[in-house]
Amino acid sequence: MKRKNIITTLSLVLLLLFASCGNTADDPAAAVKAYHEGLTAFNSEITELSARMDAIDINAEDASTVLLICLDEMNTHFEELAALSVPDQYNGAKGLAVQASASMSEAVNLYHQLYSSESFDTELSSRAKASYDAAMGYVDSIGALIMNYSK
Repeated sequence: MKRKNIITTLSLVLLLLFASCGNTADDPAAAVKAYHEGLTAFNSEITELSARMDAIDINAEDASTVLLICLDEMNTHFEELAALSVPDQYNGAKGLAVQASASMSEAVNLYHQLYSSESFDTELSSRAKASYDAAMGYVDSIGALIMNYSK
């Protein structure tokens, strides 16, 4: 699944970068380290939520409720990602994080509309999935950007 590829790529990038950071608070590397720690936390939470979403029994009576709860939590983590202080050397990552958060917020809003409607709306479902996929794509772009700056 695309989501697992994004998470794997971001995990590898973060592990490589985290190992190269210093620990001195006054060192410019401290900002990089703090950013990497924030990305690592984001990655861990998204990985856990993705696993919970994949484990939902679609035939269960509460499947849509459980999915929406997971999506709400995911949206919170995307908001936290957008709020991270981005070191200057990762120019562009902030904009990608803000776009990721906006796309996830839109996706969650659309999924809530979809599951609260009386009948299934194919167009609404497609828009929700497209927004979700866009959010994950922005996260993938952040990982690629960091990897390019780390070369």
